[in-house]
Amino acid sequence: MKTYLFQTEALGGYMIQGNPHKRMLKFETTIDETDESPFPKRTVTPLNEIRSSDLEFDTATETLQIVNDEVVVVPRPAAPVIVPESVTRIQMRDVLVRQGLMVLIEGAIEAMPEATDEEKLDKDLMKEWWNNAPVIRRHNPRVLVMATALAFNDAVVDQLFIDAAQVV
Repeated sequence: MKTYLFQTEALGGYMIQGNPHKRMLKFETTIDETDESPFPKRTVTPLNEIRSSDLEFDTATETLQIVNDEVVVVPRPAAPVIVPESVTRIQMRDVLVRQGLMVLIEGAIEAMPEATDEEKLDKDLMKEWWNNAPVIRRHNPRVLVMATALAFNDAVVDQLFIDAAQVV
């Protein structure tokens, strides 16, 4: 949505207006704070008497900032990327297939040692989980084991989850 910044010279400030064509229908009211009567004097200024817009900007991608005592339009900072806590198995597999990583994952599972009495996570349990878990959670120990086996750092794993969350 385009937004306009109007400088109100008579009132000594700025006003943001979404639709410049509606300015004639609106008013800006100021109250005389030096007037101590029960009904202080009010000044009503029709916005169509305020001069044309100083700045036009897109509120989705731009914002206003004061630089050297002047109001300027600057790009809006990028929204922080949020890593999802979980994605569906189908979403994750879709991303891994598209990025050519599915073969690496399956190879890493096959390379895992067979079960021993001391190990809690073995090849058979990992295969069962990988093939049947409805949801893959970012901080699941199995995900951490796979990331370590493939030498994926946290940034790579986070990006896989971000990409998987985009799959519809």
